[in-house]
Amino acid sequence: MKKIYFSFFIFLAPFYGEDIEPKYLCSHEKSASRWQAQNSTLNQNQEKIDIKFYELNLDIDFNSSRIRGSVIVNGIIGNIHPDLLELDLHDNMTVDSILHNDISISYVHENNMLKIPISDITLDDENLFSLTIF
Repeated sequence: MKKIYFSFFIFLAPFYGEDIEPKYLCSHEKSASRWQAQNSTLNQNQEKIDIKFYELNLDIDFNSSRIRGSVIVNGIIGNIHPDLLELDLHDNMTVDSILHNDISISYVHENNMLKIPISDITLDDENLFSLTIF
């Protein structure tokens, strides 16, 4: 008889087992999201773009304390296009030129921000863009 009860219990256990799916988000995850929302330095234009890739090409001269180089920036612009593509870049860095599709485009570098008119950027069907900044 004990074998029958034990077999019956083994058979029904999976149907009455405890639900192990998480019922609540981890409090750390919620805290991190809240902190990011409160401490974000993104402005309205930056919130409309998603940078997917940076490729840094740097030449560092330790003797003269200078850095020269370029960066390739690939990203996506959201469905609601900003007027400017804005990238954080400290004012102590000098921008020589910006290329899009191997064509020099206009920009303004002020207040630690590199501002590029969206009208100078050709987007594909998926709103992808690629820039090279020198």
